[in-house]
Amino acid sequence: MAYDFLARFSDNSLATALGVSLGVVERVLALWQQPHRFYHSDRIHLTQIFEQTDLLSDNYSRHEKEILEIAALFHDAVFFPGHTDNEERSAALFRDLIRGNLPEADEIEAMILDTKKRTSNAPLSPAFFKIDMYAKLYGSMSELFEYEHEIYREYQRSNYPEYKSRCLQFLDRLLPVEDIPGRHTIPHLKSYVEKRRPRIGLYPGTFAPFHIGHLSVLEKAEQIFDKVIVAVGINPEKDASEHSIRLTETCNTLPFHEVIAFDGFLTDLVKTHEKYADITIIRGLRNGNDLDYEVNQLRFMEELYPDVRSIYLVCDKQYEHISSTAIRSLSKIDTAFAEKYKPVKYNYYHREYHHN
Repeated sequence: MAYDFLARFSDNSLATALGVSLGVVERVLALWQQPHRFYHSDRIHLTQIFEQTDLLSDNYSRHEKEILEIAALFHDAVFFPGHTDNEERSAALFRDLIRGNLPEADEIEAMILDTKKRTSNAPLSPAFFKIDMYAKLYGSMSELFEYEHEIYREYQRSNYPEYKSRCLQFLDRLLPVEDIPGRHTIPHLKSYVEKRRPRIGLYPGTFAPFHIGHLSVLEKAEQIFDKVIVAVGINPEKDASEHSIRLTETCNTLPFHEVIAFDGFLTDLVKTHEKYADITIIRGLRNGNDLDYEVNQLRFMEELYPDVRSIYLVCDKQYEHISSTAIRSLSKIDTAFAEKYKPVKYNYYHREYHHN
């Protein structure tokens, strides 16, 4: 059941005094619900924090809990995986959306900034650190595994060996933290990350351009695999600048995914990634004609690599008439009309991050 944040803030007198209206709360919650968020969402992380706030002892006054609630709402309001200024941008958003300059505003801003380096420049920062880190430091094994799986989905733009290395470094930094009763769970999580072999889908194509039919297949694949790599095929006989443009466009369309270029045999690419993960090739289908073609391609791949795995996913019916070839033809006649077939799912990233 979803946590009722609006009901909670309707009873937060400090939020009212700071001008954090229910409209403001809805606006910030919309950021927590952006599609690139999995763990850092209102469904998981923000809900956990509020549940832990409810469990705080009577040593904390209602006013202190209200401060913690407002800090929780804003502390990860801006979250783009891999960026180093999320805390600063979240604190700036808090300042932009409140009115007045109550002393509590300075304290809340300091708490948000303290989450970056786990410093304590505000009286309640230590308490907020504990509830913010609940899943990692106090959670059950199932909560730890959920945390790891959802974090991996958020940082899927990185290749897995890079992600794994950074994750282990982060966990190593948590191990020496004193006064954390649940820190004995961290070695278990670390061991799991060290031994884990994720299930990764490899989605190859020319993607010239990547369109909403491709996105439909990608989203279906993401419901099956821990992660999907989008592999843009390169024809060495064609102009290199064209490949560069195509790769850049696909990366811009999918800013939170790992997008790579490849040439040569697809089976060689599979073998490269199978050093650290179980790889399955994903092929999208629009109709039976596509299936006939793909089955023939699979037979060639099986001759090159008998252990190759592949699945076929059918795009949503409303997209079965769309192809990159058709979009390129439409672009020559009406560019604006052709643009309607390109995904806009992650356009907010470029709008909110690069243009602020």
